[in-house]
Amino acid sequence: QVHKVADLGGPLGQGPSGLMLAQDGRLYGTTREGGTGRAGHGFGSAFAIGLSEPATLLFPFSHPTPLAPTGRLTEGPGGALFGTSCAGGVHNSGTVYKLSGGIVTTLHSFAADGGCPLGGLTLGPDGVFYGTTFGSDFPAYAPNPFHGIAAALTRSDGQGQPPGGWMAEQRLSFVEGGYRRPAP
Repeated sequence: QVHKVADLGGPLGQGPSGLMLAQDGRLYGTTREGGTGRAGHGFGSAFAIGLSEPATLLFPFSHPTPLAPTGRLTEGPGGALFGTSCAGGVHNSGTVYKLSGGIVTTLHSFAADGGCPLGGLTLGPDGVFYGTTFGSDFPAYAPNPFHGIAAALTRSDGQGQPPGGWMAEQRLSFVEGGYRRPAP
């Protein structure tokens, strides 16, 4: 059975990235776009939903914080929430962040070590967070995530180098790269 618990939009943004049930019995999630942000233009939000109460805004993402949060949040030690963003950070290639007490702290800014982490984080039994990034292992340093997606699809840089792509057998298909056909 499916139960509707909240409507998103407005200050909560749109494009939800999944929910997680925390130890306090509330659902927590993020939206990757919209929300309030700075000057009315938001880059997503973090929110909480009590099963018998309306959704509440925890944090509106905007410059210079992580932008466009992706993947589900993960509860860590002490009830802090940990997440990933596809943009923002020092190189605008995404971040790993901590949300606690309404404050977001960037823990890692991606650059040549990957970018645009889409799947969120998993807390391992060793107390270490694990995750994946969309960035290609072919060096694509441009801060625009679409350059990283293009490099993953073609296995070459913006100038078409190397010819035929580096380790071309590892190219992603358009479906794996997130291509969606526009609605008719």
